[in-house]
Amino acid sequence: MLFCFTAKKRKIFWLRFIPCAVFLLFVCPYVIGYFRNWLVWGGWFAASFFFQYIFSIFAVGFCFEFKWQQTLFYCSSAYAIEHCFNAVDLIVRSLIRQYIAAWVLSLIHIGLMALIYTATYFVFVRKIMKLDTKLIKSYFALGVSIITVLITNILSQWMAYVGNDIYHNMYDSFLCVMLLFVQYGLFYISELVKKNQDMKLVLHLSEEQHKMSQENIELINIKCHDLKHQIAAIRDL
Repeated sequence: MLFCFTAKKRKIFWLRFIPCAVFLLFVCPYVIGYFRNWLVWGGWFAASFFFQYIFSIFAVGFCFEFKWQQTLFYCSSAYAIEHCFNAVDLIVRSLIRQYIAAWVLSLIHIGLMALIYTATYFVFVRKIMKLDTKLIKSYFALGVSIITVLITNILSQWMAYVGNDIYHNMYDSFLCVMLLFVQYGLFYISELVKKNQDMKLVLHLSEEQHKMSQENIELINIKCHDLKHQIAAIRDL
């Protein structure tokens, strides 16, 4: 939803949004939780994660007027943001869990979520929304989105089965932030490319205008020279 604040909504928005939200927030976790042990392929790819990602793409595209490249890009970014928050939350929990009550830990969890998502919105999302999202080519968006989802999913499985200490979580959160920088770096690079192309066009038009000016000056000089001879001929008469 961080990416949908300023998005244009489709017709009968609430009739679209409410069923998607209910399914994604209530039905989907229950079903995935029930079949979790059956939804792991090869130990390093959780099909449950993939199903959530696919449905989130459908829900966002169904409710908001995004192009499919934008939808893929935003949903993969959302997973990286969520996984980064989860890693930071695990770090905080491991440091203070034994010193405070469970209800205080829940409040800290909510506050940390609000802090990270708010910071992400102002650092990444709001800036990206000001850029021209049409500049991202479809193969760029598709490739980066797939890579981000795969890496995030592998990190999630790695944390679940290999290591879940502070150092692993720090590495996990750092890598998610790097993924976000790579994703949004594409927008800035595309913006610079567009500005470079616009500058080349301006320079080309300026050169054409300068060339036309030179040709006009030469034509005027020729006319003036002919006129000078005509005036001289009239004086002789």
